[in-house]
Amino acid sequence: MDIINIKKLTVKLISILACGSLLLGLCSCGTNELPSDSTDVKGTKQVKLSGTFIQSWLCSTWSDERWALELTNLKDLGMDIVVLGDSAVKSTAGKWTAFYPSELDGLKDGYLGSDTIDNALRNCQKFGFKVFVGMSLDEKWWDKFVYDEEWLYSAMNKCNDIADELYKNYHEKYSDAFYGWYWNPEIWNAEVFKSTSAVREKSIETLSTGMNICLDHLNELSPDMPFMFSPFANTEIGSADDNYLFWKDLFNSTHFRKFDILCPMDSVGAGGTKIQYLDKWFEAYSKAVTETGKLKFWSNCEDFDYTTANEACTADMGRFSKQMEITSKYCEKIITFAYSHYYSPYNAVEGYNATYKDYIENGRLEQE
Repeated sequence: MDIINIKKLTVKLISILACGSLLLGLCSCGTNELPSDSTDVKGTKQVKLSGTFIQSWLCSTWSDERWALELTNLKDLGMDIVVLGDSAVKSTAGKWTAFYPSELDGLKDGYLGSDTIDNALRNCQKFGFKVFVGMSLDEKWWDKFVYDEEWLYSAMNKCNDIADELYKNYHEKYSDAFYGWYWNPEIWNAEVFKSTSAVREKSIETLSTGMNICLDHLNELSPDMPFMFSPFANTEIGSADDNYLFWKDLFNSTHFRKFDILCPMDSVGAGGTKIQYLDKWFEAYSKAVTETGKLKFWSNCEDFDYTTANEACTADMGRFSKQMEITSKYCEKIITFAYSHYYSPYNAVEGYNATYKDYIENGRLEQE
């Protein structure tokens, strides 16, 4: 199976989500289930979510009242971080979709007519949330990646243009909420990064140069704002040791600052990582962070699953609590993709939210 097909199987439900339903949490499923005794999982006040991703397309039609419902619930659960998924997306056909009124070529024509970024920041500021604003994703990333330097460097410069516009439009207005940047491209443990790859050094250099185009620009634009990114992994196409070596080398060649944030997906929901391997892989990330002395280390635990019909749905708390407990051994904070999509009582079956709340309040999953 080629890497692009692996990616489609293991990471994003975004294409599924964008095509249709906002009722994604309404089914039961379990393609990555734990043994039946997993309901007796001890929780602690430390093992809980600090925040969630919210995709711009999901909240693009939300009123202030709808935002208030969502943020009040998240705040009641102890969360204070929102990662706003993206501000602009460029399709493989070259068409932009913009979630804010842009004056940039391409984006201006792709504006959907509702300023999702302003709405999100305004409401998050009102409720005391810190927002990482996603800049942009060119969907050719999945094909071009580090294989086309000219394309990558051009895409990163476009990302900088978008960041400039976002900062100008919103930072002063919402300085208490506009906390950091989210870098949308998702790195994975591709074959070219393996220790046995003949092009490993060149591939890491290309990726590092591309990231530095953004990092250097953002450091000039907003030197106090952290840069967050969220890679994923497929354990079937590499080892945890190779992953450690790749990240160690990338960290050493890239201009990360100590307050920038590595926040890898645990890849359990998408199926790239079986839960029995999660500890070993997060230990590898942690080792690379510790040895290089760069970055903060958070985790992005996936709270979704797939049905046997390959439809995205909510993961049960038995599995999700295990993910949080394993990654919390290594990470400073845990966020999720994506509570507002799969656990929110306003977008999913209410029982999921109630079960999570009971878990963090009582330190144990409810028994049937």
